[in-house]
Amino acid sequence: MEKRMGYATRGRHAQISIYLIMGMFIIVAGAVFITLHKQKTRISMPADLDTTALEAFVQSCIDETTIDGIYLLGNQAGYFELPEPHVQYLAGSVPYLITPEKQRKPSVDGFAQQLGMYITQTLSNCTKHFANFTELNIEEQPLLATAIFTAETIEVQIEYPLTIKKGNTQKELRTWGTVLPSHIFNLVSMADNIVTLQQTQGSTLCLSCFANLAEEYNATLDLVTKGNDTIIFIATDHALEEHFSFAALFPYPFDQKFAPSSQDTLSITPIAPQTARVGMPFTLTVSTNKPALLQDYTSLFDINAVTGTIRFTPTAEQVGMYDIILEAKTQEGEEDFIHFPLEVRT
Repeated sequence: MEKRMGYATRGRHAQISIYLIMGMFIIVAGAVFITLHKQKTRISMPADLDTTALEAFVQSCIDETTIDGIYLLGNQAGYFELPEPHVQYLAGSVPYLITPEKQRKPSVDGFAQQLGMYITQTLSNCTKHFANFTELNIEEQPLLATAIFTAETIEVQIEYPLTIKKGNTQKELRTWGTVLPSHIFNLVSMADNIVTLQQTQGSTLCLSCFANLAEEYNATLDLVTKGNDTIIFIATDHALEEHFSFAALFPYPFDQKFAPSSQDTLSITPIAPQTARVGMPFTLTVSTNKPALLQDYTSLFDINAVTGTIRFTPTAEQVGMYDIILEAKTQEGEEDFIHFPLEVRT
């Protein structure tokens, strides 16, 4: 009997051992399965969230906003927020950098700071807070843009944190940037030289000095009169079609600077207001009372220095009102100037 009881006891111990082993196996197998499942899910996250299209969209908005900002600020003397005083011109306003009271010198660093402010405040006008990316949950943090100009480029750096979620996957994007061709550095430097020149010239306009500066900076300079006391300077880089405009206010009527010469001195024959039409050749001959070479201060056309003939065919992009300034100069150094309105119509 004791032997049978001993045998039965060993059998029950064996069964308990088997159950314990099987239970531990199930627990270990379950743990391994859960661990592998988690690892598999974690490894697959980056592959499941493709942000290529989103990143390309943000980059295109940065480029577009930068170009728009350069155009706007270039027409506003480098300012995003217009300072007082300023004058209405075409569809916008141009700040006065030169007034009888003071001169405000433009700077490349100032332009860059204003451009960074423009991008910071207006980039969302392009992204529209990603309304078209309905399949993604995109959380935006405030952005901050900075800009740096060189002689040939504009570099923009942006801190713009985005958290992109789709299902159980998530991705973080933070830094952005772009480098685009730009000659604003040269145009602002040219404008700075003009303001410095006028500090020494006062109300006298040295048009030959302006022509030398335009040649030095490989640009053109248009002078547009507004009213009888304001001149708007428009420096243009034609390689990239960039502009830098600013206004100058003079203490007495502008017409006095173009007072008629006496009969004994050089004078240009007065010119009536002119009209030119897009696609149609325009011709005008300018004459003087004695031999002289003629020069224009406009990007619309190039006057023949010897014959005084103006000949060009306006394009649709040139539609608008222009105040044309011409200079005549003799070999003896006599100078005379004239200005007349020319309207390009469709």
